[in-house]
Amino acid sequence: MNEKLKKFFSNIGFFHIVPVLYLAMIAILTYKEVEIDDFYFVIFYFLLLMQIIVIGFTVWKSNFKQT
Repeated sequence: MNEKLKKFFSNIGFFHIVPVLYLAMIAILTYKEVEIDDFYFVIFYFLLLMQIIVIGFTVWKSNFKQT
């Protein structure tokens, strides 16, 4: 049980790092008022969305296995 929880939290911790980095990048670029092409903006948000989907799927899968 304890080992499962450890694995679960380590997976979530790893997947939470990436979207935070993307958000930090966007925040820095917005704060400095750098001209961002729409192309890069779309890529940032697409990658962020993919990470959120992966986190959701990981959480759902691990909850499904525990029951």
